[in-house]
Amino acid sequence: ATRFLRFTPRRIAIAAAALALAGCALWFAPGSERWTKNLFKVDESNSLRVNIMKAFPRMLHDAPEGWGAGNSGAAYVTWYRPDGEMRLVRALVSTHFTWLAEAGWPGRFAYIAGWLVWLAAAARLFRRGGGWFRTAALPLAAATLVAMAFNHAGEEWTLWAVPAAAMAAAVAGRRGREVLFNGRFRRNAAWCCAIVALAAGTCAALYLAGRPGPGEPQILKDGPLVRVCGAATARVPREKRKTVCIAMDEAATGGWMFAGKELLDYCLGAEDAPEAVLTDESLVGLPEEAERLVLIGRACSEYLRRAKAGEPVAKARALVFLSPACDIAEIPERLAQSEGFRAVAGSLAVARMKDAAETRPWLRIVKGAELYIPGWHRIALAR
Repeated sequence: ATRFLRFTPRRIAIAAAALALAGCALWFAPGSERWTKNLFKVDESNSLRVNIMKAFPRMLHDAPEGWGAGNSGAAYVTWYRPDGEMRLVRALVSTHFTWLAEAGWPGRFAYIAGWLVWLAAAARLFRRGGGWFRTAALPLAAATLVAMAFNHAGEEWTLWAVPAAAMAAAVAGRRGREVLFNGRFRRNAAWCCAIVALAAGTCAALYLAGRPGPGEPQILKDGPLVRVCGAATARVPREKRKTVCIAMDEAATGGWMFAGKELLDYCLGAEDAPEAVLTDESLVGLPEEAERLVLIGRACSEYLRRAKAGEPVAKARALVFLSPACDIAEIPERLAQSEGFRAVAGSLAVARMKDAAETRPWLRIVKGAELYIPGWHRIALAR
């Protein structure tokens, strides 16, 4: 099988001539205008893949522990999509990108090293030849590698079961074990060191390529929290930064897709704005004490439920209820009269209690708004 891999000048010339002839035949063939006219045309699917490829290193850099299983598509849409792109994606349209973004750095290293081991072993079996499984191991592994690079083929096990089974059958045979495991120890150790070094170098290159540029907002996935701040605030040590903890509700902020973009645009314009520490309406991951705590939508109801049940809730010097999903009358008077508390709600949401609302000095009413408060991010991050 290895004799076909010898690239002599004559074979290279023949292959180049054959490719040129095939290209001319396709270009000038009858009916070719149907596909050649769109050859250089911008396609939404292709532009989406290019945008994801550009954002991929940054996604790895910003999430040392990974974005979590099934969260890569939402993370891209929320924080990394360019202006004007409105498509929702469930994953990163590539198995490699999806799994690497969702795993932490140890998992990323293991994934890259695993592929290198598979390809190295398949190449060694292919070189020695003999037997269908040993000969097919490398082509099948290479085809799977390429297929997973352009599609999320890994989520369907039947698509990679055949190459995996072929590799297992090749290794299980006596000849396969001899080829892989009966070499000299030094040679095998050198291969292992090379694979480890290449995987570590790839991880380091991806990390360095994902560093944000000067003036760009900083994003950090910190467990269940996401930290967002401007470039000037990012230069301040973490323990000395001014932070605002925000519990988000998609219904009250227009969805994470738009909320994330509004926060990034605000941090881009106000580089010294406080760091926003974000979680969802479940209040998961919020610190026990915060300088400023902003609860949006259903997060207000969850906070009141926990306080009423005697469960621990985050304490803050300044507490803001933004577009609360609960009735204004449900807010305890003791909490409302506490120092640093205020609420902001839309006039349409409190229209039925307008007279009562006017008597509450801690409530600010935004005219013409209902659940979504325009400029909510400015209210949340106001100092």
